[in-house]
Formats: sequence, C-alpha cells, structure tokens
Amino acid sequence: MHDFAVRPRSIRPEIPPALEELVLRALARDAADRPASATQFGEWLAHPEGMRNVPPPPSPDLIRWPSWSRTAAWVIVVLCVVVLFAWGMTMLAKAHHR
Repeated sequence: MHDFAVRPRSIRPEIPPALEELVLRALARDAADRPASATQFGEWLAHPEGMRNVPPPPSPDLIRWPSWSRTAAWVIVVLCVVVLFAWGMTMLAKAHHR
C-alpha cells in the first residue's frame, strides 16, 4: 500500500547534506515536521544553519508514499532539481549583492 521515500543523496550523492535535510523536512508526512510557510522554507534554503534550532526530520523509513506513486523517485528528483536551482539562484543573488 505504501512505499518508502528515497533519500535524495542516494540518487545524487553530490547534493549537500543540508539540502537533503531540507528536502526531507519539506516531504515530512506530519505537517508539524515541515516548514511552517514558504517564507520559512526560503529562510532555511538561504541559511541552512538555521535548521539546527529545529528538531531533526523524521527518519525516511517513516516517510511513506502511496502505492500509486511508483514514479515518486521522479517527483523527488524534480523537487531536488527545483530546490538546487533555487539554492543556486540564491547564491548568485548573494554574490551579485556583494
């Protein structure tokens, strides 16, 4: 009925651990474990060290995908690409403002 979520770094090892943690938090099943808003997600993306004050994300073994989402790996890959793109744009913006 459910499949386990895949850690993004198991697909793309070059993803920074902090970014993987952010993705796992964004995908958390329990809303209390996810960022409270898009603003908070953006703050964590811009300043991953700010996530240290938040309890760790649930174990990926506890995150389950519905059985209909056999393509969940693609969803995660696309999400990672989008997050990596946003992270890269944030870094470019920071470099541009210096």
